[in-house]
Amino acid sequence: MPLQGLLAASALYGVAGNFAKRYLMDVDVMTNAAGSMLGAPLAFLTWPAAPVSAHAWGAVLALGVGCTGIAYFIYFHLVAVAGPAHAMTVTFVIPPFGIL
Repeated sequence: MPLQGLLAASALYGVAGNFAKRYLMDVDVMTNAAGSMLGAPLAFLTWPAAPVSAHAWGAVLALGVGCTGIAYFIYFHLVAVAGPAHAMTVTFVIPPFGIL
């Protein structure tokens, strides 16, 4: 399963960059980044049965805001400035590092 997920994620990153360049160039970078994060509440569909510790909540918050949130702002700014071809090259390394 990790290999299929790696390939699917890389392919979708490639599609997303071109989609953003074609249809979202007139949209503010902050709006793009915020809109891409709207799917996060769907995670509640897979809520764990056991209580979540405060340490786990802190880790999720740090990863979500500190890594993912800031990275999306940088990514959409990079799409606007450098174009999708250059921006999506950095996203191809995300799935392998996520699996590792």
